[in-house]
Amino acid sequence: MTHVHSPFQALVAEWLVEPGSWVPAGTALVVLESMKMEHEVRCDQAGQVLSLHAVAGDTVAAGALLVSLDAQAAPQPVAEPRTAAVPSALVPRADLQRLRERHRLHPGCRPAGGGPAPPRAGAAHRTRKPGRPVRP
Repeated sequence: MTHVHSPFQALVAEWLVEPGSWVPAGTALVVLESMKMEHEVRCDQAGQVLSLHAVAGDTVAAGALLVSLDAQAAPQPVAEPRTAAVPSALVPRADLQRLRERHRLHPGCRPAGGGPAPPRAGAAHRTRKPGRPVRP
């Protein structure tokens, strides 16, 4: 049995594993928060998570027991999700789609079919005022 301890006093921000799950060596187990910084605690050995010894939101002391692992447990086969093969050229990237929508709906942009150009930036302050010359 392997134990994972807290390297310093911190707040348990988030658990990244569940009891009963199998984790390979180097997997992040928990996110600790201390002095406005987040730190991932990783396991040194592969094994099955037996128990979590703190709850998200708890403050743990330096050296406190966080996770118990069974290093003798056999790895569980991971089933890969099946997805339909879609050529990547046909699927628009989500970030580019959001960018296109934002530009299409922006009030300062020209409509897709042409149309009049939007007024130039700063054109309002260049209007002629009595007694003042127009700046170029």
